[in-house]
Amino acid sequence: MRVAAALAACALVVLAAPGIGSAATYGVEARDFSFTPVYRVVVVGDTVAWTNAGEVDHTITAYPDAPIRFDSSPRTQRVCANADLVNPTDCIPPGGSFSVTFSEPGTYNYYCKAHGDPSLKPNPNLAANRQPCGMCGQIVVKEKTVAPSPTRTAKSSPTVRPSRSASPTPSASASASPTASASPTGEGSPLGAGDRIGGAGGGLGRTGVAMIFILLLSGAGYLTWRRFLAPR
Repeated sequence: MRVAAALAACALVVLAAPGIGSAATYGVEARDFSFTPVYRVVVVGDTVAWTNAGEVDHTITAYPDAPIRFDSSPRTQRVCANADLVNPTDCIPPGGSFSVTFSEPGTYNYYCKAHGDPSLKPNPNLAANRQPCGMCGQIVVKEKTVAPSPTRTAKSSPTVRPSRSASPTPSASASASPTASASPTGEGSPLGAGDRIGGAGGGLGRTGVAMIFILLLSGAGYLTWRRFLAPR
């Protein structure tokens, strides 16, 4: 299982790599003494495959000034302008094909030795059956451009904006605590844990203590007089 997973990962990397596995094959037909399409644009690494879709033999032969020479029928020789051929034993028969993979950029003009004229250049702006060189065509091979991989930029963290909260209400400084006042029923405020009994504003007070002391002295005097001083 690990080997299979590794192979699958390698395949994905190869397929995802730019420029790898992206070569294409383009078809051109040789029919009715003309090539269709007469003009093709490919990139380096692409392949062009010619197929003889007609009823007579043809050749696929590069012009002498092509960046890279190719010839489907090297033994077949063109000896004059009216396409008299010598040893046409290796021409492409009906249903046959020939292909070229282009490894160099440039403009490749080609023709059929039997039905084309290499002394004239193909014209991409004209139809295939109106070419001045007869049965000829042109392949333009361009450099392969690799799209740059996108640069991964660090994502900036979103700016945290402070929430709009209500501003705190300023507390009153040195606020006086309310003075305990007598309630309408005459009940005072309850005593706190630190309040002292008999303190200011509570208990019997000095006047009450003095009155009790006077009453005690009077009682003691009365008892003394009754027991010792009263006539019997």
